[in-house]
Amino acid sequence: MGDPQGSVGIKRQATPNTPESEPKQPRIDVDDDTTIDGLNLTNLIDDFLEQIFRYLDPVDFVSIAHTSKQLKSAADMAFKRKFGKMEIILDKRARFFDTKSSTIRITDIKTSLQLLRCFGHLITKLTIKHSRDFCPKLISYSSEYSFNSLSVIRIYRSFIKNDLLIKPFAKVKEVEFFVCGLSLDMDLNKWFPAIRRLDLIECSLANKLFIVKNLPHLEYLEFSDYRHIPAEQVLRCIHQNPQLRTLLLAGVKVSEQFWSTCQLLSRLECLSIHDYFDDLFPTPVDTAAKLNAPKKLEISFRNENDLRVMTSQISFNHLTDITLNFGWVRLVTTFQWSKFFKKHQSIEKVTLGLRDNGNVNIDESIVNEIALELPGLKEFNNFACYSSIPRVLRFMAKFKLMSYGFTLKNEFEFDELKGRLGIEWHTSINSTRVKVNRKM
Repeated sequence: MGDPQGSVGIKRQATPNTPESEPKQPRIDVDDDTTIDGLNLTNLIDDFLEQIFRYLDPVDFVSIAHTSKQLKSAADMAFKRKFGKMEIILDKRARFFDTKSSTIRITDIKTSLQLLRCFGHLITKLTIKHSRDFCPKLISYSSEYSFNSLSVIRIYRSFIKNDLLIKPFAKVKEVEFFVCGLSLDMDLNKWFPAIRRLDLIECSLANKLFIVKNLPHLEYLEFSDYRHIPAEQVLRCIHQNPQLRTLLLAGVKVSEQFWSTCQLLSRLECLSIHDYFDDLFPTPVDTAAKLNAPKKLEISFRNENDLRVMTSQISFNHLTDITLNFGWVRLVTTFQWSKFFKKHQSIEKVTLGLRDNGNVNIDESIVNEIALELPGLKEFNNFACYSSIPRVLRFMAKFKLMSYGFTLKNEFEFDELKGRLGIEWHTSINSTRVKVNRKM
């Protein structure tokens, strides 16, 4: 019979006075809870231990790391495989761990610090949402123990000063600051030398916007939800980063100079402007500006005044994808679409959506007019209003596109639509939104 111990991952003990004998190892004293049926866990090979540790939660891993140095290598292997790609969230709410989720939440202060100290070098995504008093400590710990592993970091409701940084976050590419105060002398290049995406959500100091100085690798910049920030300060950030590929402004008023400033962004691919509070364009949009780079434009309108940008002298030379989201717009049926779309016949995809719940009265003739003006149109999504099945079928028969999107009033209409379209189409539904794609 074979050796039963050798088949379960236990280190094989050679018989004394045989050629295979090995020198005796010094005895290792471990706690009683590191034994299984009288066998020390430290006698098990790392691969077998790693299989056992996969069933543990992060708090158990912290306990193991403090129990025995001999178990740490196996714990590292299991932690990296099980949690290495998950987002670790350190916040003040009740601690829980869900094996079906892609996130882990821990609120206990001691456990949070121990987790960073023991396994910080294996964490790739970290969110810090603790109290204002404790956040700085977590930021410093993450800088000390996760400086070379993190790729994404999000920090909520904290004041961030340069002296919190112990080691630069060498590999962090995505950074989000939510309702944070940023010191005016903070050097983002020093903190995040590889940063590619920066989300600033209500981040300010003394009612002034933190100016983002040049970050040579930065491609995505978002300013979101600023109620009282002058548009000129946003322009200064754009001037500092002409290499941007994506610019998103939400709740930020833009001035006439905004469009001429965007002309400096020679690599800009996507421009998104959303209004949360007042008119997007408080002054007449009569500046002539040509933006050569953007291929995708997304604008959210709250009222009829915002629609002026569609009839302005602003043009996009290589625009292929446009999304128009409507809020409290009541005069959509009176808007003259043709002027804008005649200028931008390179558009291949149009999406009409909503800024707020409900639906907007967009006349069928307007939808048809948009499609008629765009000879290269391949996809049209009308999610801004409910469409009946006859209306859907009329539009599809008139315009031979590759993809369509509609909102049905009731989900039960989906089966009828799918049956009437036939096998030529691949049809899917999410809530009441229907996507129809022509099969290749």
